[in-house]
Amino acid sequence: MSQHKPHVNKRKKKEVERLKKFFQEYPVVAIADLHNLPAANLQKIKKKLRGKAEFVIIKRRRAVIAINELKDKLTNADELLGKVKGMIALLFSKEDPFQLYKTVQKNIAPAAARAGQESPEDITIPAGPTAFTAGPMIGELGQLGLKTEVKDGKIAIREDKVIVKQGQIITAKVAELLTKFGIEPMKIGLNVVCTYQKGEILGKEVLGVSEEEYIGFIQTAHQEALNLAVFVAYPSKETIDLLVQKAAREGKSVADTIKFDEVKPAEERAEEKAEEPAPAVEAQKEEPKPEPPKQEHVKKEVHAQKPEVKHMTEEQQQEQPAPDPVQEEEHHTPQPAPQEKKSDEQVAQEVLKRLQEEKMQSQSHPTAKANSAMEQQEKDLSKIINKIKDQQSKGHK
Repeated sequence: MSQHKPHVNKRKKKEVERLKKFFQEYPVVAIADLHNLPAANLQKIKKKLRGKAEFVIIKRRRAVIAINELKDKLTNADELLGKVKGMIALLFSKEDPFQLYKTVQKNIAPAAARAGQESPEDITIPAGPTAFTAGPMIGELGQLGLKTEVKDGKIAIREDKVIVKQGQIITAKVAELLTKFGIEPMKIGLNVVCTYQKGEILGKEVLGVSEEEYIGFIQTAHQEALNLAVFVAYPSKETIDLLVQKAAREGKSVADTIKFDEVKPAEERAEEKAEEPAPAVEAQKEEPKPEPPKQEHVKKEVHAQKPEVKHMTEEQQQEQPAPDPVQEEEHHTPQPAPQEKKSDEQVAQEVLKRLQEEKMQSQSHPTAKANSAMEQQEKDLSKIINKIKDQQSKGHK
């Protein structure tokens, strides 16, 4: 008994093979929904797309068979099958998906909504005045959730209200109200559901972005990226000028905060600082210490006795050692002022005493000539002292 094989119409086979050929030949495929599209509008659109895309109206089942047979060659074929719903048309093209969508959208015209149709988008009643006079119309609007008020005898909508969301079925009451408001939410034309290109599926929410809006997105992205690069101080050809300007502004701000003027020379800034008022508490200045009075009476007395020692030779005077710096300082140390006038004997004895002290200090590095000169001076001073004593004794007698 032979096995029964289902009979497949050759025309249907040709349609499937034709679809498989187009899928492999054209890089871009658009799936469009033909629901509620009048035949007259369909013919106009096909005419507009001639030369830009292959327009194929086919039943959903045959499109699914063609895609399943090409699963090994079509990337992301399962997601594409999920977009094939209802009465569809397939547009095969070599143009960019956005350009193809834009061409289709140019041939879409608005139309009034009818009861039972699916809303293509959110339908909103905008706020503002209306042409309806106050009356039963207020109740009808209230039933749909619209907040109203009366201004100058006319009904006004207080705030925007979405009465039908995308995908919901439009009721007869809503359709009648939309007609009264003159709102035509429906679009007569091809409803492109998505496009397929090398496994990438783009919905109409992406394809429907206008060129101006798309350029605006790119500009915004560029500006935000540039702002971020400047904020993190990332040097590049695009940011270096902005980074230098930013550094200059911040440097000037810091200079203004600390009141620093780099234009003025350092001398001028020093003068300005000197002109500033002195602080309230002034440092106490140290008073100069008075210099001790120089007592030169010893020197004068010695000089007064010099005529008595004229017998010292010039050679001996030259050979006399220079006074030690330490001894010189001792000569200049302040001495208490004498209260009584010293006698000649006392003066001679003091000179002799100092001479002996100098002799003792010079013994650490003596010289023969220096010692002989000092001894001679001692002898002379001793004679002077004895002579003074003799004169004093005679005077007493």
